[in-house]
Amino acid sequence: MLNTLDTTDTAPGGAPEPFLVEQYELHMSTYRVITTSAAEAIAKVLRGEAELVENSTKYVGVCDTVGMPIDGNEELANELSEMDVYVDEEKIPSIRSVRHEV
Repeated sequence: MLNTLDTTDTAPGGAPEPFLVEQYELHMSTYRVITTSAAEAIAKVLRGEAELVENSTKYVGVCDTVGMPIDGNEELANELSEMDVYVDEEKIPSIRSVRHEV
């Protein structure tokens, strides 16, 4: 389920149950390009014409510029706010989805 919470998927009686939460993250990779200019090197990477340097992908951090929309998830957003978890006017930052693990 993308950008939503399945509200029918709640733990009975409030008993602790496992949930799966998808969080947007930033990663970076290094590419090897043979060319004559920095602009052409970037263009080749963006066109998918570059060679990925093995083992170069690294975690950079959490991506909080995108997230689960508040619209349709108001109850969840209110619960988070009551727990002093930051929620902006449009989204729950960095969260893509949450669902009960089956």
